[in-house]
Amino acid sequence: MCGILGGVNIFITEKQLDMISHRGPDGYGLEELLVHNNPVYLGHRRLSIVDLSPAGAQPMRSSCGRYHLLFNGEIYNHQALRQELTDVEFRGHSDTETVLYYLIRFGMEGVKAFNGIFSIAFLDVYEGKIWLVRDRFGVKPLYYHQRGRQLIFSSEIRPIADSVSLSLNREALAVLLRLRYNPSPDTLYNEINKLRPGHIAEFDIRKSTFTVSPFNQRKPRPALSISFEEAVEEYGRLVENAIKNQLMSDVEVGVLLSGGIDSAIVAHFAAKHYPRKLKAFTVGYPGKTPQNEIEQSQYTARQLNIEHFTTLLSEDDFQRNVSRTVGIIEEPSATTSILPMFRLCGMASRHVKVVLTGQGADEPLGGYFRYQNELLYEKLPLPNLLSKWLSKVPALTKREETRRALMAWREPDIVKRFDESYAVFTNEEIERLTGITKSRSQDYIRYSYDLMQGSTNVPVEAMMQNDLIMNLSDDLLNYTDKLSMNFGLEARVPFLDNDLVDFLSLLPREYKLSLGRTKIIHKAFAHSILKDTIINRRKNGFESPTQKWLKGASGSTFRELLVKPQTAFSQVINTKAVDQLFAYHQQGGYSREKQLFTLLSIYCWMEKQYSSAITTV
Repeated sequence: MCGILGGVNIFITEKQLDMISHRGPDGYGLEELLVHNNPVYLGHRRLSIVDLSPAGAQPMRSSCGRYHLLFNGEIYNHQALRQELTDVEFRGHSDTETVLYYLIRFGMEGVKAFNGIFSIAFLDVYEGKIWLVRDRFGVKPLYYHQRGRQLIFSSEIRPIADSVSLSLNREALAVLLRLRYNPSPDTLYNEINKLRPGHIAEFDIRKSTFTVSPFNQRKPRPALSISFEEAVEEYGRLVENAIKNQLMSDVEVGVLLSGGIDSAIVAHFAAKHYPRKLKAFTVGYPGKTPQNEIEQSQYTARQLNIEHFTTLLSEDDFQRNVSRTVGIIEEPSATTSILPMFRLCGMASRHVKVVLTGQGADEPLGGYFRYQNELLYEKLPLPNLLSKWLSKVPALTKREETRRALMAWREPDIVKRFDESYAVFTNEEIERLTGITKSRSQDYIRYSYDLMQGSTNVPVEAMMQNDLIMNLSDDLLNYTDKLSMNFGLEARVPFLDNDLVDFLSLLPREYKLSLGRTKIIHKAFAHSILKDTIINRRKNGFESPTQKWLKGASGSTFRELLVKPQTAFSQVINTKAVDQLFAYHQQGGYSREKQLFTLLSIYCWMEKQYSSAITTV
């Protein structure tokens, strides 16, 4: 796991490379090449995980000198891939060297064989082409700026922002307010893009042409003919194999442990296969809050005989660290989990260099409420009329998930219905806040839906597929990567193993979810390895007490900040509308926690990080 930085006809300095030094404190490399009379720069910051010797250093050059590689990530099946390269004399045992020679042998189609997490820059000096690649689920980020003969790319935004004049993308701001994050390929800067998950960008240095195409596209296949008992057994085998493979490391590995099933399954198999006593890490909150999972995680740790470390996030910590945390993830977010994740990664990094997480299980297994809502929609008579009638019942509209569900029932068009299911702000609220009449959120949903051939799938599974390659990558996985790598900590996601996800995609829907039941096969398997007291706990979803905090002193403090005139925030956001949202949340109306945190995140992003670097257009 590392940080990569490169440029074509844009000078790259050691100072810029140092901007991502937190991603790779163990070493660095910066090379300049001349490719068809165009200067090319390749920079790398190394976090040594596999093959700690100089044989794993980057930028890595082929023995013939024609090919150069920058690689950030892990390829868990790289030893198997080496069996296809029997004529190569490898210098070491790093997966970086495997990636280099596999791409030389099989071309860019070879990335389809990589089971892992990665962002890649691959240069062919003779052809005068450089390719950028992001893994199929977007676990590792990759940003770029391309104009004419110039290209600059990086694991993070900072080095690119240092080289490019920036302006605020107002349309992207409206999408952020709608979806709670910015989907690839856009960011809040007009000049900076994110490579979409499962896509390859090709830059022809001689012709100055830049093209982007997917390598991960769903091909409709019939469901497996397999009994539920057989499916549970195979699911367990694949889960165990994924966790075992992701223990691949020459440094110590730990686990991020919540009170739920997902991380408990990861911890169970990690403890089984790890040669040392496993360490687990949990974040909680002072007092007896419903979101505090320390007691439950301590019970799990005792049952699995693993060493357990805990830390607390207080309201004061929340106030002090929200601006810093938003700065680290480089993009505003509506997800309040960024604060506990910041605290958790900081603690874990003092003990280990790699952690396994339980992330990525909800999307392929149907774990979210919106999937239940989509199942219910399929069975409702006259859902539009029913929605309008039920929306008049105050007890139903107090819960945000229910409000979104009722709005979604009014949309027979599947993409519009998905958009309503995801929406943080209504289009009317976005217009009051920004003056933009409608966000482009549906364009991004439609792209993913078409890419995954959603029309050939039942709606709920089409939504699950969309979430796998869109919501997951640019929200949860994005902030997890940024926050963990800020501390030089590599976070891995066994539930996004390629073989495991592909198997789940071929199972009958009723093996994964049905009305009133979620993650069915997952829980059935869990009963074979975990106690019922762990399996039957209430799902918290890595929540924080932000709703309560924003009603009290913290809310008043942030409200005062966000309604100030003559700030960068007030230039683009209607502060009167912001004040009304705070008033509603604090004075007994239904919760506006996500909306307020989104606005707070935007404020911090604009005021503390980049207000001097951008112009508004």
